[in-house]
Amino acid sequence: MLSKKHSKSILQAGGLSACLCFIDFFSLNAQRSALNITANCCQVVTVNDGQLFLESVPVLITKLNTQDKKLLESCCLTFSRLVEQLKGSPHLLMELCKDGLITNLQQLLLVSSPSVMTSNVFTMILRILSTVFQHRTSLATEFIKQDASGTIRSLLLGNKTPVDNPTLIHRSSSELFEILCLCAELLPQLPKYGVFSVDTMISGIEEDKHRQWYYKDPGTESWQPFSKPDNKSINNGCGAGESDIQLTLKLGTTPNTEYTVDLSTMKMENEETGEMINLTSSRKRALMTDLLHGKEKEREDCRLTLLNEEPALYDELCETMLLLLFEVYRTSATPNVKYQCLHCLLRIIYHSRADTIRTMSETLPLSSTVAGMLTSQDSRLVVYGLQLSEILMKKQPTVFAVCFKREGVMHAVKKILTETASPAIPGRSNIESRGMASPPSRGLSHTAILPPLELEPRTTRARSKAGESSSSALPGAEGDSSLSRRLENAWKRRKKPTPLKKSYKGKLGNCPSPPSCASGMSTPTKDDLQQWVRHQADKFCQKYLVEDTEGGAALDILTKAVFQLSCVTETSDAELPLKQIKSLLQGDTCNGNLSSFELLHAGLVETLLKFLTPQPSDRETDVLQRVSKLLEVFAFNENNDFDPAPFSSLFHKVQQCLSQIEHFPVKVTEGSADSLSKVATTYQIKCLFRRHTDNSSSSLRQWGAGTVKVDPLAYVQALERYLLSRGYCREEEEEEEGDSSGDASEDEERIVSRQQNSPSKHRLTLTINNHPLPYNMTMYQAIKRYGTHTRLDDDAHPASHSAVWHNIHTIVYKTYESSDRVRSSAVKSAEDDPPPSSLLEKLGSAPPLLLEGYKGIGVIQLLHILHTISHEWILLLKTDDYNHPILNKELLVNKQIAAKAERQLQDPLVIMTAEYPKWFTPLPYYTPFLFPFDVRLELLHATSFDRDRALQRLLELHPELGTSSENRSGIRLDKDKRCVDRDSVFEQGKVIMNELASSISLLEVYYVGEVGTGLGPTLEFYTLLSQAFQETVFGMWRECGTYEIGEKIYTTAPLGLYPRAVSQTESPALKSLCDNFMFLGRVIGKAIIDNRILDINLSEPFYRWLLGTHEKMGLVTIKDIDEVLHSSLKQIEVFALRKDAILKRVDISEEERTELISQITDDDGGTLEDYCLDFILPGSDVELSPGGRNTALTIHNVEDYLCAVVNFTLKEGVRKQMEAVRTGFSSVMPLSNLQLFYANEMKILLCGTAEEKWSEEDLKTAIQPDHGYNSQSSAVLFLIQVMSALSGEEQRSFLRFVTGCPKLPVGGFRALHPRFTVVKKSVDGSPDDYLPSVMTCVNYLKLPDYSTAERLREKLLTAVQEGQNSFHLS
Repeated sequence: MLSKKHSKSILQAGGLSACLCFIDFFSLNAQRSALNITANCCQVVTVNDGQLFLESVPVLITKLNTQDKKLLESCCLTFSRLVEQLKGSPHLLMELCKDGLITNLQQLLLVSSPSVMTSNVFTMILRILSTVFQHRTSLATEFIKQDASGTIRSLLLGNKTPVDNPTLIHRSSSELFEILCLCAELLPQLPKYGVFSVDTMISGIEEDKHRQWYYKDPGTESWQPFSKPDNKSINNGCGAGESDIQLTLKLGTTPNTEYTVDLSTMKMENEETGEMINLTSSRKRALMTDLLHGKEKEREDCRLTLLNEEPALYDELCETMLLLLFEVYRTSATPNVKYQCLHCLLRIIYHSRADTIRTMSETLPLSSTVAGMLTSQDSRLVVYGLQLSEILMKKQPTVFAVCFKREGVMHAVKKILTETASPAIPGRSNIESRGMASPPSRGLSHTAILPPLELEPRTTRARSKAGESSSSALPGAEGDSSLSRRLENAWKRRKKPTPLKKSYKGKLGNCPSPPSCASGMSTPTKDDLQQWVRHQADKFCQKYLVEDTEGGAALDILTKAVFQLSCVTETSDAELPLKQIKSLLQGDTCNGNLSSFELLHAGLVETLLKFLTPQPSDRETDVLQRVSKLLEVFAFNENNDFDPAPFSSLFHKVQQCLSQIEHFPVKVTEGSADSLSKVATTYQIKCLFRRHTDNSSSSLRQWGAGTVKVDPLAYVQALERYLLSRGYCREEEEEEEGDSSGDASEDEERIVSRQQNSPSKHRLTLTINNHPLPYNMTMYQAIKRYGTHTRLDDDAHPASHSAVWHNIHTIVYKTYESSDRVRSSAVKSAEDDPPPSSLLEKLGSAPPLLLEGYKGIGVIQLLHILHTISHEWILLLKTDDYNHPILNKELLVNKQIAAKAERQLQDPLVIMTAEYPKWFTPLPYYTPFLFPFDVRLELLHATSFDRDRALQRLLELHPELGTSSENRSGIRLDKDKRCVDRDSVFEQGKVIMNELASSISLLEVYYVGEVGTGLGPTLEFYTLLSQAFQETVFGMWRECGTYEIGEKIYTTAPLGLYPRAVSQTESPALKSLCDNFMFLGRVIGKAIIDNRILDINLSEPFYRWLLGTHEKMGLVTIKDIDEVLHSSLKQIEVFALRKDAILKRVDISEEERTELISQITDDDGGTLEDYCLDFILPGSDVELSPGGRNTALTIHNVEDYLCAVVNFTLKEGVRKQMEAVRTGFSSVMPLSNLQLFYANEMKILLCGTAEEKWSEEDLKTAIQPDHGYNSQSSAVLFLIQVMSALSGEEQRSFLRFVTGCPKLPVGGFRALHPRFTVVKKSVDGSPDDYLPSVMTCVNYLKLPDYSTAERLREKLLTAVQEGQNSFHLS
């Protein structure tokens, strides 16, 4: 486009006015082009071009109200570029915003539909506002007065209504970061001195990693920026201590040319001409400007003025933001989001009054949050923790002196000093114990660490000696090597390190320049940051640490109670210490509630673990008695009434302990590498093929080429196909004349093929270090597992494994033999061992071995035990008076760990390589309750299936990760298309599932005589199968009722379907029945793995069988499948209970006991004989015992009867059927994968969202208008009105018409992929005469522009009724 190349000329010629003057009269496409031109021209706007664009600003502001997605994006891009170019001119910023730009952007954030405003536009608007407020604080104050509090609540909660317990709506990491930037700019800035002087150092360290480099163009003599990939290459080279790097550049009109960049002199040499080109960086130029012109004097901050003049307004804003910021911090795992969140908190707390801080401490966990930050392995979090500690102590020393001791802040600060004061070991950082270890040095000694920094105003730092440095490194700073690595490279090159530059007087005072091969300027080092941390911790202890600080009484009482509990030998002796602990947890004793630090410090976790788990010296009943005693104290009050509050309080406190001490790592790809295209093109593995020396087959040719670049995500079978296609393995009878065709013509040829289906017959075996490679293992996994002798950190990010990417890996190929068969599972799922069934097994179940070494492993085990007790307590107390767990569902989830798992599931590189942190898979399988259902569902898709399915799921949830080079980045799901006759769906479906049980291909169905294919017909296939399983002709289910459709009769069960109990004696009928149930198991497994929905109402006891937790089902479970039978059995149970009460009496003789038992009656005076029952299963002719027909039910065998009916109905009578279901499921995927879920969640997993009324608000956010419609179109509003009034059955019919399935997936309309889209249907004549049509494959509804809502409803229901059971062109 001309506007990209000649934007400055168009701008100076008045092109903006010409494009926008009559834009309202243009067609939609012309308007889009006009705004694209405007956006391109605004890239080159300068402060001298004010008159060229200011007159067009009012027109652009009106376009912010458009309902067209592309127009809005271009308009916001225009303003974004204007603000970026003009931010240095406060006057022009005011001119730009005077016509209501801020108000319009604020309204746009609040009212725009997601179908109009994309995530990119949303973040762009937030960035515009934060940039404007940063450089023009008077506009920030105006924004605050326009209900900024309500805007922030709406952005994070979805509405403006204040709430005490906020629940954040889902936002991506980039959206959250920009919202936090906006929040920060509404508050006055922090000072640059005192405890905040370190902020300048941190910004310098971060800037080093993302420094922008420029080269001096020989033709124009101007500084031009390097492209992002080249810029990253230079920064990586500097960080790794390289002497030079090679770049291929196209400067000006010259063709691509090889250049060598000397990283010590920062000059670039043309390899062909020898011409030298100078390089510089943005940081160097900025520092030189500071040196020459000095620091710019800060202007008056209007936000600070508003704070002093209207404190009530600011208090409201701060109160709103504080509550939300704590929730954001607790539920976010992205480092930049957490840092920005803490920066906002610092601004709020620093500028708040002392009484406001005191109020904050009563409602928010300030002290425990600070304690968690100080124990973190992230240095920046430690810095923020020390800053917050200092501010809070200055504001309220009396309050926080006590809180900091009880919450462990003081302990954490002392621990910092203890760990950093240990003697330095050569080659090892003196803070390694806090997770900041650096690689050992190789033959080079390190000098002493620099003395502590004094970063107060007007203080200086002592100059270091030449050559002094440090080896510590910030954790997680991928791509930055330690000093030992740089010195080692320098030693290899026999070059002396660059001498220190002279000190310069900058923001940090007179700071010495550390050696740097790249910048030529002084840069703060990471060791400086660690020195500041130690120095600040020392100052804090000297000022505030008082050993006799009050607040230890509760801890003393708790410690004594814990000690008493640990010493008990008889269960009855445990009651007193347990009651003391209960009283402390509920805050009934001194100093209020116990803190998580006090619980850990007193040893409560270890003691309770010992108390509640089986010990070697225990009898079988000992641990059950101890658990019963815990329930007696914590689940019942003094009057023996059920009271779950103390038990919930105990669980909540242990959860808090876990949140404070856990440091589970998250592997996050840096920066823009989150896009799949960047991942796929950045990392390559260098391989060299070799023929096996012992392979004498003449069909194998020796490798004659050089190294080959292999896609790290390529499967091993792709390499086999590559070698076969090049002729390195031929059949014996093949001609020799094509020998030369197999040689690679160039070195480092690239292999990118990643087809999934294995060849019908393998012909080659590939090995690394004598290890045969599984064919569907990725090359990255193969190299990491077998190809390197260097230990790789399993918790490090894949990009940091330099040995994988830099070394050349030898792959040996030989002729395939049957003995070479290896397990082909590339991703190891959960262990296939059955889950623990008995209570004792669950209590004694230890955490997985992969969790060993992580902090908090004991806390996790205790949570597992408490959750088990919560679910099994009814069986333990042998009562069915309470049919629910003790703990509420909302209390179980640990939001902090769940946020880490959710963030990990958003990293494409980790998903593609399947290199998750060690904790990531075993922890959710051991403690699923810690994670919400949707996180566990995504975990199942990411870790249990093949990589391509995981990537497809990731792109569905985060489409912004998909790019134009998506076909390069990995998704090649093979589809197996099958044609099905609607009249024989059940029979043909059984054949299809038998054939595809072990296939990883995606099943796609179309029907005989119909042209439709794809997602819609496939979803309907599963719907038809679900319905066919319920036909009474198969006799699979207990019948609670029937209904007819045409000539077929179907079983209905309001409580859910459960297999019909039948005799388990081998017979053709039983075999046929089990075959059908095995078919059902395969369908369930295939539906889960293909992410399809079933329309079959299975009962919870059915799912308990599937999960292997069925053995504990009893009489109370009958209520979940048949209420009538349960009521009858409860009446009979009355006789058994009354008989048991008589048997327990000790005040009567045996004759009296026998007489009383024979006189037992029910409430109506009837005896058991009056029921006329025998030992036959109710509702069938199956005998419950040998000779059951002749065995009458009497008072003497009533217990046997109840046990036999329950056992046969729930277990023995359905055992073979349910085992067939499990066998069928296992043929598709391991049953162990389902251990992530509970029985009451399986229905959601298989059948999607429960049916509920559709609200207009939900429909507005879910429907995406397009191609002629927008969110304000009358037809779209009519559709929303009609859909919200549909009945339950009408909803099912509508969904089946639009999507092919009568149910929505988990998440409702928003979870549909593709999104539910409504487009305008073009018709000839009146739209009221036409019916709507659909494209089920893409969830498209083609809707005519009806005149009224009544007409739309009439035509829509007609189309729904007539459009069922067929797929034709519309």
